Amino acid sequence: MELMIAGIILFFGMHLISSTFIRSNLISAFGRLPYLGLYSAVSAVGLGLLIYGYSQFNPLENSWLWTPFSFGKMTAHALMPLAFILLLSAYLPGKIRVATKHPMMIATLLWSTSHLLANGDLASTLIFGSFFIYGILAIVLHKPRTTTLDTYAPAVIANKKEGKIVFDLVAVIVGLGIHALVMLNHQSLFGVPVTG
Repeated sequence: MELMIAGIILFFGMHLISSTFIRSNLISAFGRLPYLGLYSAVSAVGLGLLIYGYSQFNPLENSWLWTPFSFGKMTAHALMPLAFILLLSAYLPGKIRVATKHPMMIATLLWSTSHLLANGDLASTLIFGSFFIYGILAIVLHKPRTTTLDTYAPAVIANKKEGKIVFDLVAVIVGLGIHALVMLNHQSLFGVPVTG
């Protein structure tokens, strides 16, 4: 439990710092690349601790806070394809990204909400609840920033206000493909079978 909580604090703490004035202060003090290195390193350690800590929980012995909702798994099946599409849309200058403004955070909210509804144990509540709270805070605190694609594709930037539907088609096709792969390998990846 301690490792998972430490991971939550490191991972989300670093992400929340990047949503405030502290980010610009750190970049001014150390430079953009050192800041990105620090951000990536702390986030990676936090995520590693979070995943490892979660893997130590025995689902049969884990403390249950409530009985999962009967429609929880069905909701997850319905929302997760959309979550993957939105996640990819965050990195592609299509109409979806323009319309949603925060596609990655919306994807995070869909993923965390659907998994909270399908799981009532303590470990899952801490993990998915943390992502849900972060998603809400990130939407409130974040100002949309350019991605690596924007940085290296100046021709795309000129049209980013309108968005190009070809990028949406890529997001849909690839997003659904990744979703299918995750569904097929969910038990081997996360130790939980996809049922219901």
